[in-house]
Amino acid sequence: MELALGRRVYELSDIVGRVRRAATTTRTTSVPAPGNVAGQVVTTNVQETIQLDLADGTPYPLHIWNTGLIAEEGDILHSLWLTPKGKPDATLVAIYDRTSGQEVWLDANLVRLFRLTEPMWKGLVVAFFIGVLAFGLILAILPVLGTLAIVLPVLLPILTWRMDRAGRAQIAALKTTARQRFAALRTETFA
Repeated sequence: MELALGRRVYELSDIVGRVRRAATTTRTTSVPAPGNVAGQVVTTNVQETIQLDLADGTPYPLHIWNTGLIAEEGDILHSLWLTPKGKPDATLVAIYDRTSGQEVWLDANLVRLFRLTEPMWKGLVVAFFIGVLAFGLILAILPVLGTLAIVLPVLLPILTWRMDRAGRAQIAALKTTARQRFAALRTETFA
């Protein structure tokens, strides 16, 4: 399925399979708590490789990290992949467990795919203030560099903020489309 998000065009594809084997790893971490010397112990179950059987019986390994998805053997998983038009590599963006109704979005992949720049944007705001301070010094020496010292720090945060806003709107549109797709396929039987 072809999907236009903003000015970009993507190919949206699905891989649906029944969980044959899911390796669950238990991780225990200690989280410091204020006023408590020992802290809090948190135990999480993490699945990093899930072996799926596709409808035609073909095995398919699904490699995931840091998702919080816990799938049991026999669950039907619907993974959603997004490929920018003209690029060869698909990126896993969401997994929907039809059996339990759990929906997991891979935010790190979405940030990379839609080029979200929030940390850079915050850094550019700091650069703006440095540029304004340097403006007075540089303007006294060379007027052209002084103009650049004020224009670049003003324009870069504005441009990156607009990129972020557009990327977040595209992610929201993708999630709406995907949720409709998940709802439509939830009642479909898996062979």
